[in-house]
Amino acid sequence: MGKVQEKDSNGLSLISLLGLNMTHCVYRHIRLDTNEVFYVGLAKLGSKRPYVPNSRNKYWQNVVDKNAGKFKVDIILRIQPALKELKNK
Repeated sequence: MGKVQEKDSNGLSLISLLGLNMTHCVYRHIRLDTNEVFYVGLAKLGSKRPYVPNSRNKYWQNVVDKNAGKFKVDIILRIQPALKELKNK
């Protein structure tokens, strides 16, 4: 269980091209049988959390089990604190 198909829908953002320090991302898990989102989460960038099946709730486990232990990961947003501070000024 836990084989992952990764897809990053954003590609490289302007923030990453400038080399700024991004700290978090919002990700979603997509069912392979229906292509529907079944989970949305927040994780530190560079962590394995979006890709690992450990410490998930019963609903999540049931969905993944119905899909032979596979799910797709889509990173939908990267969050960089310095940008938020600039907007508040």
